[in-house]
Amino acid sequence: VELEYEEFEDMTSWCSDFSRFPIFQLEADVVGIYGNADPLHAYEWVPIEVDYTKLLKTKANPFPGALVCENVVDRLDIEIMWTNSGDVHNPQPMILAIRAVPAQSNWQWRKAPVPGTKQTFTLSHTVTYIEHTLDAEDSSTYKPEVSTILPQLAYDVFYPFDILVSPGVVVRGPSFGPVALYLALLLHQLAAALR
Repeated sequence: VELEYEEFEDMTSWCSDFSRFPIFQLEADVVGIYGNADPLHAYEWVPIEVDYTKLLKTKANPFPGALVCENVVDRLDIEIMWTNSGDVHNPQPMILAIRAVPAQSNWQWRKAPVPGTKQTFTLSHTVTYIEHTLDAEDSSTYKPEVSTILPQLAYDVFYPFDILVSPGVVVRGPSFGPVALYLALLLHQLAAALR
């Protein structure tokens, strides 16, 4: 940013109101977790969190003749936490969270304090990608559910046959105890009849 001496002397908007800084005028407030995130699916987007906690109180404007504006917000550090997701053999990078952290410095007028003179000050953005990986302890906490080899039988597998266990109690479905007892008695009677 190139400022004239008169602009530097009247920096009320630069020193007091953080929201008016051009460094905070981001194009978006959310970012897609994948490169092809669907704009219609809100769960595929993460918000950009701006961390104002590290900002110090600033003076409203430099005092005449001081030639210093303290704690000017002149840098925005963007931290993107990401991880691989999906198949182990074809992992896809996925954004987990984004944080924007503003930083401050003192701007000092180094040239002669003469009207019309200009000085350049630097505004900067930095982007840091932080990979979140699971270590052995994290991966051991997740135990996927083991599926059964045999399918579960439906409760009415023996329909229309009803099995009478005791008076008033009818069992339907995969209760093989009474069925096995009934078949064993039937086979015993057949064997006795054939002798």
